[in-house]
Amino acid sequence: GRKSDLEFSLQNSKVRSDSSLNLSERLPHLEQLDLIGNEIEDLDDVLASLRGLTNLKALWLKQNPV
Repeated sequence: GRKSDLEFSLQNSKVRSDSSLNLSERLPHLEQLDLIGNEIEDLDDVLASLRGLTNLKALWLKQNPV
């Protein structure tokens, strides 16, 4: 796939949860996800919603309340 299909950034986007983004359906081949500087408080919720991303190799969560 194209590089843009493998990397996705939502840095500083006020995201609270990944479940509403449906990334597993929209970007099933995603390898890198940047969620730095958002409002994520529940790590279990985020991890559960990312289970379908079997190619995910990097996840950035710095600067979140989690």
